Amino acid sequence: KINMSRQMLLTSETLFELHQFMISEVERGSIARQEAVSMIPPLCLDVKSHHTVLDMCAAPGSKTIQLLEALHADGPSPTGLVIANDGDNKRCYMLSTQTKRLNSLAFMITNEDATRFPNLKVYNSEGQLENLKYDRILCDVPCSGDGTMRKNYAIWKKWDQAKAVGIHKLQRRILLRAMDMLAEGGRIVYSTCSLNPLENEATVLSCLKNRSEFRLLPTDDLLPELKRVPGLTKWRVLHSSGTWYDRFEDVEEKHLKAINSTMFPDGAEEHNMQYCMRVYPHLQNTGGFFICVIERKPTGVKEEKQEKEEEDGGQMKKEEDGEEVKNEGE
Repeated sequence: KINMSRQMLLTSETLFELHQFMISEVERGSIARQEAVSMIPPLCLDVKSHHTVLDMCAAPGSKTIQLLEALHADGPSPTGLVIANDGDNKRCYMLSTQTKRLNSLAFMITNEDATRFPNLKVYNSEGQLENLKYDRILCDVPCSGDGTMRKNYAIWKKWDQAKAVGIHKLQRRILLRAMDMLAEGGRIVYSTCSLNPLENEATVLSCLKNRSEFRLLPTDDLLPELKRVPGLTKWRVLHSSGTWYDRFEDVEEKHLKAINSTMFPDGAEEHNMQYCMRVYPHLQNTGGFFICVIERKPTGVKEEKQEKEEEDGGQMKKEEDGEEVKNEGE
């Protein structure tokens, strides 16, 4: 890790040769420059060589490269596939430049709106066409970027709460589309370089409420040396006018166009929002990041709460049956 800004690296005469070496190695595909905290989401996906992987907002491509490397970890000919998508045509060219150095045959680039990513058709074992379902999906979604304030000074001047309020709706649509395309037992990693709960916990929570077959997975055992804090279970919503709201019911009518019910923490503990991870800049000299892992529950898997309710219900039924038998005997 080089503990200096890009500008310092460019202007330092003593590091000129190192800079030239890095440029040449990046062009050859031997190395890829990326901030350490940005490498966390692909690692949490746990990609294997047989997985079908979708990177929904892939450009400029650093995380896509990690996904491809994981896919090829067991050899040069994986049975899986990585699809890298981005809605911006120009950024797709950048993505192509970044990834072509790996020369992978198990890779394709698409230029689609992530909120309406089309169903791709594949033949199943019976020779019938069906929608392709993905084992792993990375949703490193567009965000306000307030977690990068240490290196991106312009954000200090441009930051506005209205950005988080506006982008929350876009993020929800992307995550919901990812959920629709995920295979049973599959995994989604949702991440942003923002620390605003409206872009993070609120987005994830509102989507989980709409999809009962999904759940958050604990992340404590992932990257044990990484310093992080649990996701939030309580937060307030700030309108651009400066008004704070604790509950949706308290929102003034004139603010309802900007603020809606999906932004509030109702049910956060029930849906285990503490399983999310927040990486703060001061913890290990990085940028700020939010990451969570979402699983589509395999058939037969029940939540602990549901199992307990069924056990309690079964016990009550036995007691009732026993009472009826006793009454009949009397």
